Amino acid sequence: MKTTWSTLTLPEREAHFNPRIAVPTADTYLENAAEAAAAARERLASSSHFDVRYGSGTKQTLDVLKGPSSDQGAPLVLFIHGGYWRALDKDDHTHLALPFVDAGAVFLNLNYDLCPDVTVSTIANEIRAGLIWAAQHADGYGGDPNRIFLYGHSAGAHLASMMMTETFSPEALRPEQVRGVFAISGIYEPEVARTLPINEEIGLDAAEAARNNVLQRTPHHTWPTLVAAGEAEPAGWVEQSRAFEARLRDHEIPVEFVTAEDCNHFSFLEILSDSNHPLVTRMLQRLDV
Repeated sequence: MKTTWSTLTLPEREAHFNPRIAVPTADTYLENAAEAAAAARERLASSSHFDVRYGSGTKQTLDVLKGPSSDQGAPLVLFIHGGYWRALDKDDHTHLALPFVDAGAVFLNLNYDLCPDVTVSTIANEIRAGLIWAAQHADGYGGDPNRIFLYGHSAGAHLASMMMTETFSPEALRPEQVRGVFAISGIYEPEVARTLPINEEIGLDAAEAARNNVLQRTPHHTWPTLVAAGEAEPAGWVEQSRAFEARLRDHEIPVEFVTAEDCNHFSFLEILSDSNHPLVTRMLQRLDV
């Protein structure tokens, strides 16, 4: 049944839209993810490039992750981490590159400045700069600038989806260079977060939330999109993904919705590193590797 967040009481909204409350073991998942990410960095160190700068912001760096056998002209996956726009780091997510690197892709693990030091609009502009950087520099790292895939989890899914509403000059990025989007367990209406205590750490006002509402912005690109949510996530959070799916269908954008069985918001940080998980398999199939 559809859950309309604006009709919920504050405790109900917290239960639906604060993942750390919805998943009491969130810290354990995050600690395990950090350990897995560190191990992945060690494994990929000899063939990868770390902390490559793509902009002037304090955290505007990315890791170019690839395997020793990656071919020139490999598909390029640009990953955007979550953390409700105000937490976490690319270094907590390196292990999510492994299925793609093992399949022969080049994986760009993007960092960005965090709220409240910057606004969500500033973060979206940083992601835009990262996408343009990928289009213009990928071939220097073995990636194919004409086979870019945007991939985000949580707030990262929101930021990836924001790129679908952006316009680009042909010199910066031709739309056909992006072949698809993977939007995993996303939040697409920042206004929801503005109504929660966590907004003290984000700093959204009404205008900023409206500017970044993907469900109100017009998509300018028809990039095929895979939208996923976890079976064990709260109904309100899942409804965000369903609403985004409906928004894309309304604009005749190819979209597939996937429900990850027995998965909560933070266990995605485990399954997304597993090449054999059905959701990951579907993403890899879209790369055509």
